[in-house]
Amino acid sequence: MNDITISSVTGLVPPFSAYCCNVYGNLCVYIGSGTTAPLTLTLPPQYVGAPALGLLLVDSAGCSVFEEILCSPPSPSPTPTNTPTPTVTPTVTPTVTVTNTPTVTPTVTVTNTPTPTLTPTETPTNTPTNTPTVTPTVTVTPTITPTLTPTNTPTNTPTPSPSPVVNCRTGTIEVGPFDYYDCCGLYISGDNESPAITCYDANLPFSNITDGGSSCSISCTLTPTPTITPTNTPTVTPTLTPTNTPTNTPTPSPTCFQYRLANDGGTTIQFTFTPCCGEPETSPYSLPPLTTIVVCSSTLPTAISGSATLLGLCPSC
Repeated sequence: MNDITISSVTGLVPPFSAYCCNVYGNLCVYIGSGTTAPLTLTLPPQYVGAPALGLLLVDSAGCSVFEEILCSPPSPSPTPTNTPTPTVTPTVTPTVTVTNTPTVTPTVTVTNTPTPTLTPTETPTNTPTNTPTVTPTVTVTPTITPTLTPTNTPTNTPTPSPSPVVNCRTGTIEVGPFDYYDCCGLYISGDNESPAITCYDANLPFSNITDGGSSCSISCTLTPTPTITPTNTPTVTPTLTPTNTPTNTPTPSPTCFQYRLANDGGTTIQFTFTPCCGEPETSPYSLPPLTTIVVCSSTLPTAISGSATLLGLCPSC
């Protein structure tokens, strides 16, 4: 699914802004705004093809509505396999020729001795030609989430959305295409070359995973949402004196951001990044299979595979 259509909006004061999030209401990305419904918006690249996502609407008064949307999971593309066709060679049947050779003896006894001539049968061996099956390699491209600039508005207390129920289970990722959500709400997909163990949320859509029969847990690091406090500017009334115009000092742009690094494969990979604001981990960092870690970096972390998701400003700066 590439687009999403909002058919009706009730209880919100237009205009309203729309954000695409994961099912837990985290990692939200601005996708557009409007004043009336219906309204069709384009999903950001990291949510295209996801089996489930969350839609957050915020109106001009600061009130918000969050709704979880289930989508149809993508169908894996079949890999064609060429089947060799054997060539049938006819079998040559030998012909037996009997030759009667009479032998004359003094006792006038005639003996017929047949001498057969055997022709060997040549049976060819059919050797099928095996055509190897080509499996495409899936390359994971890190997605950069843009930074949202908040607008100073009066503080309204929105009604909290109910937290979804998480059912963390151990499971085996079988060979082939797979997708699932981990217990932190992170959507993971790929093409597995060998079975691997993982911890997934059984309450959300998943494919090609065999349940291991036990519960599991992982550590999730969530970025707190800052509360915006409006600034009241006092009005200066002139008393036969000139009005002093205050000079606004621009706020420098932040250069240290927080990223979640994820290894979705079956081998250890190395991430290269630039630590900042007291980040204890060093670069390059070796990340074991099927694990995640949160780091602060002034540059976008890179690796041969895996993913790096922008969470926001580094909280330790």
